[in-house]
Amino acid sequence: MSLLQPVPVETATGEVKENYDFFLGASGMVPRPFQMWSLSPGLQSIQKHFIHYYYSQSALSMGLTAFIRMLVSEELGFEYCISFNAGVLKSLGITSDDQVAHILADPTKAPLPNNERALLLFVLKACKTPEKVNAGDIGDLKAMGWSEKDIFEALVHGAGMISLGTMYKALQMGDGESC
Repeated sequence: MSLLQPVPVETATGEVKENYDFFLGASGMVPRPFQMWSLSPGLQSIQKHFIHYYYSQSALSMGLTAFIRMLVSEELGFEYCISFNAGVLKSLGITSDDQVAHILADPTKAPLPNNERALLLFVLKACKTPEKVNAGDIGDLKAMGWSEKDIFEALVHGAGMISLGTMYKALQMGDGESC
């Protein structure tokens, strides 16, 4: 049982309902981690804009961002987000169930263009062992065409999964499931 009670989708009103409608319109459902944000409607609105930014203005593809979310979640054992993002990747036609299992075991197998795979692997390295990131990593990504803005946005996306999953697990929002 959740330690704090987010607003149920069915009874949401006002700002929370508007925030939920963003997901309902886009995917027909509201992910449980996003429901957690309803505990603070203002922060939930910021989170909605954060997510919308990645879909509308970032140079990062939907496939790349879904891989970032899934693989950072895998590293941290956030089952809900692993499953959810595997579903996103399948719905985009990027992976199958069999491929997901192989990619979870070996992220270098992610079916992405080389420059996107390199950025993905950089984010995973930075999230797992930030002390090992160096100027050479950044130089390699820039040589592949990534801007400093792109690199920063990818890292923010990955690091955000750590924060989200930590809160989700701490508040037991998934009834035994992790983010």
